Amino acid sequence: MESEEGKARAANYNSTVESEGYEKYATFLGETIDVQEASEPSDIIWENRHFTSGQRLFRTICVTLIVFIMLCISFVLIFTAQKTSLAMKQKYPKQNCHEIGLEYDNRRAAWKKDAINEYIMNTAIEEKDEVALYTGPMQCFCMAEKKLGHKKSEVY
Repeated sequence: MESEEGKARAANYNSTVESEGYEKYATFLGETIDVQEASEPSDIIWENRHFTSGQRLFRTICVTLIVFIMLCISFVLIFTAQKTSLAMKQKYPKQNCHEIGLEYDNRRAAWKKDAINEYIMNTAIEEKDEVALYTGPMQCFCMAEKKLGHKKSEVY
């Protein structure tokens, strides 16, 4: 609108045509006229004006489906990772290796023997598709050997 008066007339148009004597101005070429305040030009994404409402609905459905599928995939990944983490925590629970190390203090040969026996016993349990628990001597012995600088490939 070029003037404040024109803006005021446009704002009052809908209520004016409902008044007696002005009904003939409510239509133009058989279509009802409905005057509304226009959006600010900066609020309009001009590149999207050529899309029909059906195309927008289709695009909205596509985006919604893609987001839903991505959420499902992320749920499965997180669930699997948590399940694996829990299984590892059950298989290799935290040990107080300091206490176990003190128990085997100056008895490295006995510690090594107990660790190897634990490994053999748990390997047999795993071959039966049962859950093995690597606790105590083996876990702490391996950590102590690593601290001493022994290589993984060393055979006992």
